[in-house]
Amino acid sequence: MVDIQFPVNSDTIGVPTTVKVCSWDTGRSFPEFLVEMCTKMQLDQDTAVLGYKLSADRVKDSVRQLSTVEEYKFAMAEIRKKVGGARSVKHKLVLHNLVSTLSISLV
Repeated sequence: MVDIQFPVNSDTIGVPTTVKVCSWDTGRSFPEFLVEMCTKMQLDQDTAVLGYKLSADRVKDSVRQLSTVEEYKFAMAEIRKKVGGARSVKHKLVLHNLVSTLSISLV
């Protein structure tokens, strides 16, 4: 199990973006991951393009795309390696919404 940090409401103007964390079994499939994370992030899974960074990455490090089975397997292996080697730091996979189809909320 690893922790995944993700934004909620990152696709809506006028609504504060919040950050949540969930635990994820890295043995689950990419389609399960995509459905569950898009649901949690309130994104349309058919148009969503996700990216990720590790919590230990530098701010200037690029966000890596996470849109194929191979990219998913690489990301899960990368975070498992970080978590397995950590003694005092709690590592997370930090998701990003790479495509914005911003909508406006008049709340």
